[in-house]
Amino acid sequence: MEYPRGSEWRRWNLHVHNPASAGYSGTYDQVISQIKNNEASIIGINDYFTIEGYKEVVSRLGDTSDKVILPVVEMRDYIKKNLTNVEIIDFVAQNCFDTKYAGEILKEMTLGQD
Repeated sequence: MEYPRGSEWRRWNLHVHNPASAGYSGTYDQVISQIKNNEASIIGINDYFTIEGYKEVVSRLGDTSDKVILPVVEMRDYIKKNLTNVEIIDFVAQNCFDTKYAGEILKEMTLGQD
């Protein structure tokens, strides 16, 4: 494979909250405007324990051929304060993603682990 231009630096912003995030006071229109006017070519839409805000942003955003939009799930252990990796993966699989993809997600996350 030929790479005529060599390496390129790209701007990423992987921490953009939205109205579905607890404590966020802005609107979806503000988030959309920020995304469209942002120099970043890859943007992560953050929510706590869900991707509902990401799905709403993507549905409202329209054409984003110049940007990659990723879901980012923030997880905080407010109750136990010491969740294991298996408990976290189980929580994510049960609560954050469409169940038809849970098996694939778990397989990718645990690949190469015993």
